[in-house]
Amino acid sequence: DSQNQPRILYSRSSNCVLKYASFDGVSWSTETITTQVNCALTSGPIQLALDASGTPHVTYLQYVGTAYMGYVVNYAHRTGLGAWDIETIPNSGGGDANHNEWSTYFSFALDRFGNPHVLRPMDYGTSSSYEYANLTYFSKIGGVWSSELFEQTTQVCDPSTCRGTYYGG
Repeated sequence: DSQNQPRILYSRSSNCVLKYASFDGVSWSTETITTQVNCALTSGPIQLALDASGTPHVTYLQYVGTAYMGYVVNYAHRTGLGAWDIETIPNSGGGDANHNEWSTYFSFALDRFGNPHVLRPMDYGTSSSYEYANLTYFSKIGGVWSSELFEQTTQVCDPSTCRGTYYGG
């Protein structure tokens, strides 16, 4: 953070608890962001970003267990000490039991205004031993989520190479 103090986002796989920790130079404090009965916190990325004022924003996957909507991306930001606003990014669901490798990839960043941006492979298809996916870009500007097809592909690619990172002003 701006005071050069560490902030950590972590999960407990045994009970699907997502926690945020911060160090003030003397001691650690922890907050529970969410607890979920069905979760994918340990099989997918959990990501933390701080806005210009030091407010934490996080993204994580939640397993919802429906066909081709197996995992959705959730976005949360702290609204006060120990209080978090959590929402599912609209239309971010993807993956199921047959597409788990793809379903856990996404990238997350904040712009300089604190708006969240997510890039995620969607629209899974199979070809041989690899799968292909279209990259979909999600952003929340002025309190409204939007999504757009970022790159459409019919090429087969290894899931580890079909990812991206957002960096913007």
